Amino acid sequence: MGCRENVTRIITEEEIAENLQITEVISAVEKMFVDFGEGMAATNTREDILTPQTISGEDIDAKSHLLKTMGGVISSLDVGAVRINSNIVTWKTKKGKRTKSKIPGNNGRYTGLVLLFSTRTGELLSIFPDGIIQTYRVAATSAIAAKYLAIEDSNQVGIIGTGPQARAHLLAFEDVFEIESAKIYSPTPENRELFVSSMGDEVDMDLVAKNTPEEVFQGTDIIQCATNSLDPVFDMKWVSEGAHVGVLNRKEPPENFFQEGAFDIFVQSWPKIKIYEEIGTTVKERKIPAKNINYYVVGDAAAIPEFSTSREGESGQIEWNKIPSLHEVIIGKIKREKLEDRTAFYNRGFGAQFAAVGWALHQLAEKEDIGHVVPTQWFEQEIQGT
Repeated sequence: MGCRENVTRIITEEEIAENLQITEVISAVEKMFVDFGEGMAATNTREDILTPQTISGEDIDAKSHLLKTMGGVISSLDVGAVRINSNIVTWKTKKGKRTKSKIPGNNGRYTGLVLLFSTRTGELLSIFPDGIIQTYRVAATSAIAAKYLAIEDSNQVGIIGTGPQARAHLLAFEDVFEIESAKIYSPTPENRELFVSSMGDEVDMDLVAKNTPEEVFQGTDIIQCATNSLDPVFDMKWVSEGAHVGVLNRKEPPENFFQEGAFDIFVQSWPKIKIYEEIGTTVKERKIPAKNINYYVVGDAAAIPEFSTSREGESGQIEWNKIPSLHEVIIGKIKREKLEDRTAFYNRGFGAQFAAVGWALHQLAEKEDIGHVVPTQWFEQEIQGT
């Protein structure tokens, strides 16, 4: 990989923001999907441990500590990565809509790390915050899907959401398509106006704030949901012929989004990989998980709002091993056949994306001497462990 022996790079969020470009991320993530198609990558299911906390005098429905981990390996790049996230999360209902948000720590910042390892030596190559990497790896995946599923000369995009994911998606779509205009919606008027104003300096396109989500869908080639909503943010009757719709979680779309035949082409991000589990003294293959997250709760799970609601037709009832994966689209196995085809992409995040983006960042850091170099020995031990 061209890295020096026995050193580890510690890269800050500010250094990532200043140096890492979405173009480099898209390239690395697309290569990762190709590698999955060739059996040269693997990933695991995200693991979330929730510890509910007592709320007193706070304008929220519930609060919990969340310890989140995921990882993956890309053999062709000789790297593996683990993402660790530790945050306080809250659930709140406003105007009948539920949202999930993080609370910053005492210093006003959030805690999340990616550890990038060499699969040749096992050594720690880099440590860096996961925030920008998180938004970029998700946005890159959405843009790659749109590249293969949306109408080829799409020049208009609609974004529902105005947070960090919305920003990253706008950058990614501009990199892949010649976008002329973007429609933006948030249920909070101030948020959508601020987003349009601030993003005007970052992208070369016309940005228009819309008063309703339906307006975002009208005559738009690509619509991307990028919210933290726990309730549907659009109606399927708004999806016109030829449109491509992307979602980031199973609660953003209405329940009929996942029904068979709702779209001419429906694709998910999770790769078709072999997953094994220990059964007694043997190890056997099992199906792709219905959900990409395993939850564990300290105490009563009823204290977590997400666990107390369900909708008929949710992703848990879908046989995901039968749903085409993005890497199958990239290699040409799945194609848009007609201009009027309606296509959809369910972006289920996974750990190998952090390995891909981490590799791109590490290569850039090595080339440009970005970050702080410390002895790898600081993170090593003489005890073999188990």
